Amino acid sequence: MQGHDGNLQLFDGLALRPQRPADEPFLRRLIHHSKAEIRLADKPKDEIHGILDQQVAAQRAQYPDMHAQLMQFIIVKTGVDVGRLEVGFGPNEWRIVALDFIPEMENKGYGTSVLKSLQAAARNGMVPLTCAVRHDRPALRQVMTGLGFQVDQTGDTHSLLVYIPRAEGAPPPARPAW
Repeated sequence: MQGHDGNLQLFDGLALRPQRPADEPFLRRLIHHSKAEIRLADKPKDEIHGILDQQVAAQRAQYPDMHAQLMQFIIVKTGVDVGRLEVGFGPNEWRIVALDFIPEMENKGYGTSVLKSLQAAARNGMVPLTCAVRHDRPALRQVMTGLGFQVDQTGDTHSLLVYIPRAEGAPPPARPAW
């Protein structure tokens, strides 16, 4: 549902708005923060910043080509930009490509609120919702499985979690044949 400000309203007072070119500094800081494995590397600070900038450039250039109908949003809480959400809306699934928050908004349940909002939309469209979760993020995996996502595939560094919506009273859905 759209609010009076044109943003898409989510649960718990969160909203989404489309990313704009003016958001680049915010997105750069957010992506830098989300890459702890790089930030904590035993390298000179300028080298780490260079690697992080390469990550930002790669994501900005490659994500739209890698994910069908990629929509890129800024997550807003009471008028303040607090995170990003990027979702690929493919014909057979909706894929959560990125979900990040600024440090002071982490571990407050807002990620869960975004996931629940996406699940509600996926149920409405009867479309599976997927997300690749790194193995070094066990808390995220636990939250997602608690919300009804199931591990569908496991690779060396990530697991693919899938939420398959079902109509009220329907039996559990079969796993999709990807």
